[in-house]
Amino acid sequence: MKMHTVTFNLYESKSSRKRSSALNAMAYAIPYSALLFSTLLFQPATQAAVTTTGCSGDSSCTMTQLLNGDTINAGALTFTNFDDISADDMPNTDSITITGIDDGTLDPGPGFTFNASSDFSLEAGSDFSYRFDFDITAAGGSSIIKDASLELTGFSGVNGSTDTVKIRALIPSSDPLPAELMVTDIDNMLFDTFDFAASVSNINVDHRIDLEASGNGVSLSSYDFILSVVTIPAALPLMLAGLAMLGGVASRRARRHCGCSDQGQ
Repeated sequence: MKMHTVTFNLYESKSSRKRSSALNAMAYAIPYSALLFSTLLFQPATQAAVTTTGCSGDSSCTMTQLLNGDTINAGALTFTNFDDISADDMPNTDSITITGIDDGTLDPGPGFTFNASSDFSLEAGSDFSYRFDFDITAAGGSSIIKDASLELTGFSGVNGSTDTVKIRALIPSSDPLPAELMVTDIDNMLFDTFDFAASVSNINVDHRIDLEASGNGVSLSSYDFILSVVTIPAALPLMLAGLAMLGGVASRRARRHCGCSDQGQ
């Protein structure tokens, strides 16, 4: 009876050590896993030079070319399917230039600069509105769009709240109404940003430009539309392989530490 009690206690001791080994393995693996997860899951998308398809420029297109089906590739993003929606007086789209941005900084990252034509310069007592939309596609389905920003970079002639330059970008979101980015000279609201609640790799964006010259003449010369992009699917296989490797190493280290073996007794 005594021998049976000793044998039973010894078996329990080994079982406890094996459980402790598993816990130690988890303790080793979790910090490394968290680090690997954060570095791989949210790594920036690989950059590429700005290129165009069909346009006469290497990094820029006229609005006419884009409306005719040409595209801009900036980093991991492709801007395509441009379409005029409405305008008070249709501007000369040959004089509007869209220039791709890809400066190697991905958060914020690729996007484009809208360079306005003389149609976006108004005399006192007039107003003007122009609206167009386009699609954005992340490269190869291996990237997602993290956020978007709008910045008013070039304007002149505004006077308080009576003369205004306003740019809006409407972006589909999880809410019933689309998200709206808005920049204006009023109160110096020159920058706005929007974070996507869910991962997206394809979006349609509606840009609206409104100018009003009640007192003095106003002019819009440029604005920037920038997005941040990260890769997730491309990192997952490497991340999972790394987790498996770290788990195995941690388990072996924990077994050596407690003197446990892989056998039951």
